[in-house]
Amino acid sequence: MSYIKVIRLKPNEDIIAFVERGEDTIKLIHPISFYIDYDTHEMKQSLVLRYWLPINMIADNSVIISLYDVLFITDPKHSFKEYYLNFLNKEEIISNIDRTIIKGILDTIDTDTIH
Repeated sequence: MSYIKVIRLKPNEDIIAFVERGEDTIKLIHPISFYIDYDTHEMKQSLVLRYWLPINMIADNSVIISLYDVLFITDPKHSFKEYYLNFLNKEEIISNIDRTIIKGILDTIDTDTIH
């Protein structure tokens, strides 16, 4: 079973993805890199998402990495999880099976707790 997690890699790169854990590895499914862009001139910040893998060049949008390359794995807030799932839906990079799973997850998120 896979779970949506935030992963920080050793070069301080942050990824959100569906994660399946192996013994010494993790499989990242639909990994998306993210960072906070700070605009000091306008005093605002923006969340920037970008593809972590060259999805148009690979057969499957997943990769297996060594746990040695991971600093930590944690749970995202519900609002970030929903943002990620909506991003995947909009980008149409997921299969119909994945879309059904995502819809089920979105249906279980309590929108009253999202701010």
